[in-house]
Amino acid sequence: MNKSELRKKIRILKHSVSLEQKKTESNKVFSIIESIPQFCRATNVLLYHSLPDEVITHEFIQKWHLKKNIFLPYVDNDYLQVRKYISGELKTGKFGIEEPTGPEINNLSNIDLVIVPGMAFDMKGNRLGRGKGYYDKLLRKMRCYKIGVCYNFQLLENIPVEEHDFPMDMVISPMNIIMCHD
Repeated sequence: MNKSELRKKIRILKHSVSLEQKKTESNKVFSIIESIPQFCRATNVLLYHSLPDEVITHEFIQKWHLKKNIFLPYVDNDYLQVRKYISGELKTGKFGIEEPTGPEINNLSNIDLVIVPGMAFDMKGNRLGRGKGYYDKLLRKMRCYKIGVCYNFQLLENIPVEEHDFPMDMVISPMNIIMCHD
């Protein structure tokens, strides 16, 4: 199956999952994240403000933004840029995504951990995004630990990979923790 076909298949599966199931599974994913050393040690965490079909981050952001520095991406032309999250200060940006309005962060070397959504992940940490390459471009600039998060049905044995695709160090679903790169 090529990337486009795989995205269509995953999109259909995402829409078949109830909001209650998404909340339950998202809570499991973030409960796992809270227990791993990479998160416990991190001071500066880059997350994402979830869209309706992604692992839900809203409660997690609210829970942790006073204990850790939480950063969120925003779309700037063909790139993701990063801003510090300040409680409740979001505006609707490109593609209807809620984006941060806090100070822009240009020095990504201070980020300790990034938590990334995807359409699908595989057992080697490869990520299938939405097809625009936003995260691949951003992740190439970062030297921190990278965790992909997904629902169980988004974790596949293998996904198609191209040279520009950027792999995760770990992938977490409600039932799996995949260590990809040490």
